[in-house]
Amino acid sequence: MDYIVIGNVKAVFGNKGEIKINVSTDFPEERFRIGENLKILDKKEKVIEKEIENSWQHNKDLIIKLKNVDSISQAEEFVNFKIVINKDDIHPLPSDVYYIHQIIGLKVYKLSGDYLGEITNCFQTGSNDVYIVENSSKEILLPALKEVIKKVDLNKKEMIVDLPPEERKY
Repeated sequence: MDYIVIGNVKAVFGNKGEIKINVSTDFPEERFRIGENLKILDKKEKVIEKEIENSWQHNKDLIIKLKNVDSISQAEEFVNFKIVINKDDIHPLPSDVYYIHQIIGLKVYKLSGDYLGEITNCFQTGSNDVYIVENSSKEILLPALKEVIKKVDLNKKEMIVDLPPEERKY
């Protein structure tokens, strides 16, 4: 089964078995609500399911209390594990909107057909995402704007772009 990472366990929190989660989903209220079963992927890629007993926001992190995890030592077993969902459980998006996991790995070409590289990462700036495009000799920061991204073909695993003026030297 293919999984999508929606968070990772950063650390323990408190002394009653709570864990601190770095959330990477746009739907935390749904994915981390009380009573939900979390899928936790251990280092051997085995899924452990645990029910959420309680959850709350603490600064930028989400704190989760898992059912039957009642001590620091029990909680420590989950540190650095990933929180996942089945790939089939992702929400459908409108056309021309993509999940980051769909974008990473795409081959990027200019309108002229010249190959620029592969998208290796994405970071969110607040106003728009920025894709990191790498090839053997350079790295390009590509703003995820309609004026720049002309076509995305997930079947062909490629993206066609019209580079902003400051990037056209590539």
